[in-house]
Amino acid sequence: MKVKKIKFEQYRVRGKHREFDILVFPQRRYMWAYHDNDDDVYSIDGDFAAYHLLKYALAVLIADPNKIIYLPIRDNNLWDYYFPDRYDAVLTRTELQLRRSEWVKLRRQLNKAHRIENFVLRYDPDRLLSYAERYRTEDAVWKAYHKDKQELSALCGNTVFITLLKETCFRVFPDFLALEPRQSCGCYHAWHFGYCFSSEWIRYLGERVQEDRLKEQEGKV
Repeated sequence: MKVKKIKFEQYRVRGKHREFDILVFPQRRYMWAYHDNDDDVYSIDGDFAAYHLLKYALAVLIADPNKIIYLPIRDNNLWDYYFPDRYDAVLTRTELQLRRSEWVKLRRQLNKAHRIENFVLRYDPDRLLSYAERYRTEDAVWKAYHKDKQELSALCGNTVFITLLKETCFRVFPDFLALEPRQSCGCYHAWHFGYCFSSEWIRYLGERVQEDRLKEQEGKV
């Protein structure tokens, strides 16, 4: 596959004791963060365009564990009938040890005064796939299993925080890459932290919302 250079907005902000570099990813209409009651985790669901973006997020976190990835998706209110609580999302590596309590202060600094040069991701999927094979062996998976308690998905204010091990980024990347040709898969459990939906499934959800709202209104008459 061809190597691509992908640019993301980057801000250098000041926390309590150190500086952080935050990448603000572009918005996607069909992308939302919520609490998954079945698995008791905070998750990110979306269509293929959303997971295309998350694939780049994994590549960034593999390349640089010190980056913070911010997904401003709280205003995507398409499914507010089912998910009335809407959140932004932040992805980090476990090594960063970001204090969630600092996030409000950090987010307030996402302005022109703190904007620095764009972060350029040199996206080489073949190279990433080659490295990922090392993390998908039985021995590597077993070692990661004993470290996965370092990962978490948690809510602080109006933002979902998901911290990931390097091993998880590598193990999940091939699965995200494999989603691309599966445009008619319906609803697919892409990883522990969310589902990927086809365009047909998105349309179905929209119709369900309209039908349920209509039934609710008729019941009030």
